[in-house]
Amino acid sequence: MSSSPYEISPLLSFFGNRLLNISSPCYLSIIYIHPQLIRRMLALLIIMPMVMIQSVLAQQPAKQLTPLSSGRILPPQSLRIDPTLQKTIPRPQTVVDYFLLLPEGYFTQYGSTTSSVKQFPTATRKTILTCFTSDTATMRGVELFTGALEIKNKYLIVNTPEGSQGYSFSVALWTLKNKKTLVGFCRRRWERNGAASEVAFLTYENSRWTDVTTKVFPEIPMTTFFTWSGLKQYPNLKAPIDMELARAEQAIIVHLDMLTLQQMPELKPIGTRGLEKTIPFRTLEMRLRDDAFTITNKY
Repeated sequence: MSSSPYEISPLLSFFGNRLLNISSPCYLSIIYIHPQLIRRMLALLIIMPMVMIQSVLAQQPAKQLTPLSSGRILPPQSLRIDPTLQKTIPRPQTVVDYFLLLPEGYFTQYGSTTSSVKQFPTATRKTILTCFTSDTATMRGVELFTGALEIKNKYLIVNTPEGSQGYSFSVALWTLKNKKTLVGFCRRRWERNGAASEVAFLTYENSRWTDVTTKVFPEIPMTTFFTWSGLKQYPNLKAPIDMELARAEQAIIVHLDMLTLQQMPELKPIGTRGLEKTIPFRTLEMRLRDDAFTITNKY
């Protein structure tokens, strides 16, 4: 004969009597528990702590994402060149020569990612140029690998393997009116919350670098892409941009990064949908005109 769902085992009855020190059936009946009720109690014991943890986490302030820097690079404190290279490359001719001669300060001062780009010495750059695959570079202790090297097009880029986050360095060459070479340098960083690029432009003469970024490349304010009455409060607000240096002295392509834009607190009043409707174009073409880069097309 099957037992009642409310019947308890003799062992449970024994411990119940010991704990309560009561032998009367009327008191002992309080420990008769339906199995379904036990399951519900166990479920509550499991679920309640999880709910409490979620509640505490919800009350904590949201973690602030590290802002991505974009625009013009501030010149490093030192433009020192590796002295051994000055003897090896007395007169740079190719984009590779300029890539190797660039001061290390442009590589190590990578905004908020300095911790992940601690060192990028000349020796590392040489190793990259001798590696044909990312696996070879990794075996030699180099995270970056050559993405593209186009001597004829005066262009070179090295970058981390594709992924949710990473960074790259690129170099391109232009010719100024006085026949001097203008060296463009771009460092790019991308994350899940957006991408951004910074650029610098330099000339090299008599074994010395001169940073001419402010003379040849303008700042790109938010109003370059769209107008909104609220922007009057932020006249110096820079647009979050992602840039591509040009091959063969063609146009520099400048993209407005929408992911970063949507996270900017100054633009919260517009909202995501408002931004989509407000911005008529998101890409610029910039070409070298009269020794300075100017916007030649928008789309």
